[in-house]
Amino acid sequence: MVVIGKPAQDLAGQVQLWWSAQGGGAGGRGFYEVPPDGNMNLIFRFSASGWRMSLLGPRTEKACVEIDEASDYFCLSFNPGQTPRLADVRPSELVDTFADLPGLGG
Repeated sequence: MVVIGKPAQDLAGQVQLWWSAQGGGAGGRGFYEVPPDGNMNLIFRFSASGWRMSLLGPRTEKACVEIDEASDYFCLSFNPGQTPRLADVRPSELVDTFADLPGLGG
């Protein structure tokens, strides 16, 4: 099940929304549809084998994030122009694609 929420008021200028999803083992795989917009999305995936972080770029069409039963997810959807510099890549280079991030630096 995906839960969507608004950020705390002090983050509302930078973050449009957050969403989370929990695996749980029953029900197989699912998807969360990210609508087309100019936002960058920082997606964390947590599983028994570790964690993974991806940066989903601005989209001209909807994107589907696969939710598997063995993982938990948390995402911050940053307003256009508000994403912290997390990777050596410009938002224009990530249109309709994503980048896996090995970790947060700086």
